[in-house]
Amino acid sequence: MKKIYILIGNYGSGKTELALNFAFRSAAEGKRTEVIDLDMVNTYFRLTDRGNMIKSREIRLVSPNYANTNVEALSVPAEVASAFAQDWDTVVFDV
Repeated sequence: MKKIYILIGNYGSGKTELALNFAFRSAAEGKRTEVIDLDMVNTYFRLTDRGNMIKSREIRLVSPNYANTNVEALSVPAEVASAFAQDWDTVVFDV
C-alpha cells in the first residue's frame, strides 16, 4: 500500500528535515521512494539543495522548474503527477 506524507507548516518548523528523514527511512527499508519539493515560501531551505544526498540513496527527487537558479518564479513541474500515477511505495511532499 502506497504511503503519502504531505508536510505543511510554518517557515522554520522543520518540514524539510522531517521530509528527508521519512524518505531516508523508507529507502533504507528497500521501498521505492519519491520526494517532491514544493516549498515555495522559502527558497533558501529546500530539499533540492540536498539533491545529491537524496539521489545517492536511490530516492527520486521532483523539484520546481527553476530550483537552484536565480529565477524566483513559482512553478510546479508536471512531474508531480508521478506521485499518483507511478507505483511508489512512499511519496513525501515538502510543501
